Amino acid sequence: MDCPLCGCLMRIQKGYVDVSGDQSPDEDTVVFYVQELCCRNPGCPNFQQVVRKIKNKMN
Repeated sequence: MDCPLCGCLMRIQKGYVDVSGDQSPDEDTVVFYVQELCCRNPGCPNFQQVVRKIKNKMN
């Protein structure tokens, strides 16, 4: 995915697991893997800042 400001290919800065619906046995538990993308161009205002989060549902 490209940075919206400079067009440079972004990198994954951080990845983590997000769980929802595990507070009650009546709810379905859903697990997501979240990736935070940041720009890697030192001349860009978005450099090393989270520009986008991608949330993928895990099966």
